[in-house]
Amino acid sequence: MCKLKSRPDSLKTLSVIAGYAYQGSRSSQDVTELDLGDSSLLETRVGGRSDYSIYSAQADYVFNLFRFANMSVGAKYSQVVNDGLTKQWDRATGLQTYFLSTRIVDKIAAGYFDISKSFGPVSMQAGLRYEYTSSRTEINAERIESSYHSLFPSFALDYSQGKYGVGLSYSRRISRPQFAAINPEKMYIDTYAYNMGNPALKPSFLNIVEIQATLGNFYLMAGYTHRRDAIRQVARMDETDPDVMVWTYENMEAMHDVYAGVLYSNTWKWYTGQYEAYMTKKFSRVPYLEGEIRRERPLFQVRVSNAFQIAKGLSLNCDFSYQSGGDEFALHFEPMYNLSAGLVWKALKGRLVISLMADNILGLADYNCFNSMYGNYYMLNKEDSDTRYIRVGIRYNFNNIQSGIRRKEATKEELDRIY
Repeated sequence: MCKLKSRPDSLKTLSVIAGYAYQGSRSSQDVTELDLGDSSLLETRVGGRSDYSIYSAQADYVFNLFRFANMSVGAKYSQVVNDGLTKQWDRATGLQTYFLSTRIVDKIAAGYFDISKSFGPVSMQAGLRYEYTSSRTEINAERIESSYHSLFPSFALDYSQGKYGVGLSYSRRISRPQFAAINPEKMYIDTYAYNMGNPALKPSFLNIVEIQATLGNFYLMAGYTHRRDAIRQVARMDETDPDVMVWTYENMEAMHDVYAGVLYSNTWKWYTGQYEAYMTKKFSRVPYLEGEIRRERPLFQVRVSNAFQIAKGLSLNCDFSYQSGGDEFALHFEPMYNLSAGLVWKALKGRLVISLMADNILGLADYNCFNSMYGNYYMLNKEDSDTRYIRVGIRYNFNNIQSGIRRKEATKEELDRIY
C-alpha cells in the first residue's frame, strides 16, 4: 500500500492512497455417505481453489470554498479479479463427476463532492457521489457481463445547543453482493444439498431517512429504509434433480423497514448504567407454495449494561440483552436471552490487568433457532448447543508506548466483500 499526503496550508489537504491485496484459499474434502435404505456407500472427493487480486487507488482534496464553506472532492477506482476452480470425483472409480472454472472481474469507478457549513448551532452537509460498475463472470466457456451506474445524494441538517440537539438526514446508498453470493462455485453440503452463488445477482439500492434527538442523557432515533432489489439467501430445487436442494441468492423486488430506538446512560458515583431499547419492523412478501405470505412481525431488542466500581482498580460488569422473535424475509427467528458478567482488576498503575468473564450464563443464547418458508420449502432449525463459557485473562503492559501510526487501507471496502 502506498500513501501520499500533502498539506499546502491549513485550509487545503490532498491525500492520495493506492493499494494491492491478495487473498487465496485451497480446499479438499473427502465425503463418505451411507444409504441406510440399500446400504450402498458413496465416497466423494471435492477440491477447489479461489484466488483474489485487489487493486485500488483513491484521491481526496479538502479545501475551503471562498472562505464560506468546507468542501471535499475525490475519486476512486478499484478492480477485483477472482479465479476459481472446483472439481468433484468418485473416489472409488476415480471418475470426475463435476468440473467448474470461474473468473470474475469487477471494476468500480467513482467520484464525489461534499460541502458543509455551520451557522452557530446549526450545521448542514450535502454531497453527491457518482459510481459506475462493470462486472464480467466467466463460467467454463460461458460469459456473463453487466454494468450499471447511479447517483447517490446525501443531506444532513443538525441543531445542537448544549445537551440538547436534533438532526435530520437522508442518503441514497448501494449495497453490493458479497463475492461468495455471485460466485457460481458449487459448495458441497451433502448428497441432497449444496451452496452456489448467482452471477446474475444485482446490487441493492437503499433510500434512508433518519431523525435523531438528544435530550440530556437520552438519545432517541427513528428512521425508514426502502430497499430495492434486496439480496436474500433462499433454497431452490436443482434444475436437473428435484430431490436436491440448492442454497443460492436472489433479489427481491422491494423491502421496507421502519425502526426506532431510545438510549439512556448516566453515572452515579460508583455505578454507571446504560439502557437501550429498539424496534424494527420489516415489510416484505415471500412466495410460498401457490401464494405468498406477509412478513411483518416486528423485532424488539433490549440491552442493559451495568458497571460497578467495587474498589480502587476493581470493577464488576453485568450485562443483559433480549431479542424477541421476529421476521427477516423468509426467516422467523425465535427469542434469545443473554446474561454475562465479569470482573476486572487493574494494578501497578494500570500495567497489570486481570479479568474474569462469564458469558451466556442462563444458557438461552441460541442464535440458530428459526424456521423458513420460501418457494416449496419449509425448513425448521432448532439449535440446542451449550455456548456458555468462562474466560480468564491476564495482561501486562511493559511500557506505555502507543503506536502513532494511523492506518488507512485503500482496499478495505473490497476486502469486506470477500470475507
